[in-house]
Amino acid sequence: MRFLTSKKASTAVIILATFLIAIALYIIMSYSSRECNINTDCGDDFYCGSDFKCHEMKIVERTVIKNELITPSIILTIGLIITALIINIDKLRGLNIKSNIKKAKSFINNKFFTKQDFPEKKHKDNYANITNPKEFGEYR
Repeated sequence: MRFLTSKKASTAVIILATFLIAIALYIIMSYSSRECNINTDCGDDFYCGSDFKCHEMKIVERTVIKNELITPSIILTIGLIITALIINIDKLRGLNIKSNIKKAKSFINNKFFTKQDFPEKKHKDNYANITNPKEFGEYR
């Protein structure tokens, strides 16, 4: 055993062996301190938790709530019918409002606000021709 001949090498081996023994003892102690490993290790109405202890099973009481949804569905149905009637009221009365709106838009686009009614006015730009100041009423 050549590695035990020097004190430095033997010190490293002793520290490594001590470390491995400490890890082994930790694993053995943690395994032996467990109260349970599986649910069958605990009694009836108990289960093995993630902390390896037996916990009592809590019984959750369920309350059954009967939802009566007929009245809200009737209200929603009536609302949808009224909405459909409002949207289609012009068809029910025999009016054709959408075509009248299209006619009004085309009338406005064709009859009003054309370029012939409002010709472009040419305004003099005060800085357009600065080389001729007499044109703008400036005299030096």
